[in-house]
Amino acid sequence: RAIRSAVMYIEWCRDSLGRQSFSLESVPEAKRLLERHLDPKIDSAVDVRLIYGEFLPFFAHADEKWVADNVERIFPASLELSPLKDVAWVAYLSANPAYDRAFEILRNLCTSAIKDIDKPRHVGRGHLLENADRDLGQHFMQLYWRGYIGVEGEQILSRFFNHAGDSLRAHTIAFVGRSLNPAEVSPDILTRLVALWDYRLANA
Repeated sequence: RAIRSAVMYIEWCRDSLGRQSFSLESVPEAKRLLERHLDPKIDSAVDVRLIYGEFLPFFAHADEKWVADNVERIFPASLELSPLKDVAWVAYLSANPAYDRAFEILRNLCTSAIKDIDKPRHVGRGHLLENADRDLGQHFMQLYWRGYIGVEGEQILSRFFNHAGDSLRAHTIAFVGRSLNPAEVSPDILTRLVALWDYRLANA
């Protein structure tokens, strides 16, 4: 609750200070708190690390450089800290739609997550934590139909489809259909989706 309150405080300051530019340097007390709780020797609670993943797009909007500088602390690579990485990563995927800038910061993590499809994660149980692979596919679809990623060659989306099993591929394609509102689909998006379906028909 305290860390969530700190996030709300940052948001309040951003909206209330009336500054043309804002970063976590504008709220140094909150910045120090966030960085302190990223130290696993001080705070190893997975409940707290979940919040960093859940609010990562908010942090990136408030201070993109801070997020880029702290990616390896939010998602630590060492095996003994894998529960902290896993819960932050799964919370990020499940709590947020796909944002272009956040994806750019996390591109390497997205690529490595493809290799981890169907592997167990140290996240426990909870509605935010149950379908990380499906959430990853949905993020890729959103990025694809906006034209941010493609399926040509060995791009990230083609690697995803090559690595995913039948059930995950089916869910990912079905997500596109469930997301469509025919009255609002632009010709550009429709052209990209037809190309996606042709690609899947040719490769399935």
